[in-house]
Amino acid sequence: MKKGILLLPAILWLGGCSNVPTIPNIVPQLRIPRVTNNTLPKGQDIQQANAFLKAGKKREAAAAYFSASKNYRSPERERLILQAAELAATFNDIDLTQRYLAPVNYSGLNAENKARYRFTQALLAKNDRNYPEVLRILPQRVDGLPIELAQKILSTRMNAAQASKNKMALVQELVLHDATLTEEYQVKLNNDRIWNHVLLMDRQELDKGRKTIKNPILKGWLELGYLVKGFKGSGSVSPVFRIKLKDWQKHYPTHPGNVKVEQLLKYKPVATVKPYLGGIKPAKSKKK
Repeated sequence: MKKGILLLPAILWLGGCSNVPTIPNIVPQLRIPRVTNNTLPKGQDIQQANAFLKAGKKREAAAAYFSASKNYRSPERERLILQAAELAATFNDIDLTQRYLAPVNYSGLNAENKARYRFTQALLAKNDRNYPEVLRILPQRVDGLPIELAQKILSTRMNAAQASKNKMALVQELVLHDATLTEEYQVKLNNDRIWNHVLLMDRQELDKGRKTIKNPILKGWLELGYLVKGFKGSGSVSPVFRIKLKDWQKHYPTHPGNVKVEQLLKYKPVATVKPYLGGIKPAKSKKK
């Protein structure tokens, strides 16, 4: 797939025009990890529930986990209840899910179990295709959570943002996702995606976002997109536009968008030659 870098000249040529071309840099749907039993107690009653889960019998496994929870104290008791509720949510039984969750006091849960509670509720919203609710319910910060749970939360957020068709929501999730990446090529690809989707937003939306967003990384991307969309040029980087880009760099010296700014500053339009369309045929002389 071509990176967004190659598309910058096209954006410069368009300048302030509103008809920015659609950029084919799609965010793939992320795989949601399966329900696991990695952090559950090891009692015999749990082993029976685990056997149901391994055999793909989710309803039976959920009932077994819920029943076993009565034999344990907090926080293991709540962990087992939440395991049952999450399973019920995966096969979209809302009544059963909420019945399992009924005895749980959310305010008394530890951080991990609070995240699991919210993830289960978000699954129900996702099943109803209520993607704004998914994003509202799920936490944005996943540091300190087990890796499997953190991956489920972030993957579900990303998929909900993409399915919502909300460009701002998707850009926000891409920015959040960037903090979880460790490989340089992954970071570069994700930043290309952020920039490409920023360029798909209209200038009014970018203006509103840059005035209200608090996250400095997201705000910087929106500010840069707003500058590019407002550029009124003939193909080259005008002195005024260059000054604005330099000002952006002063405000965001460590922002990942500096890579894009440097490419913009170095851009030189390729001179074009009007193609030859054929010679003018001489007029026929009139006969005397």
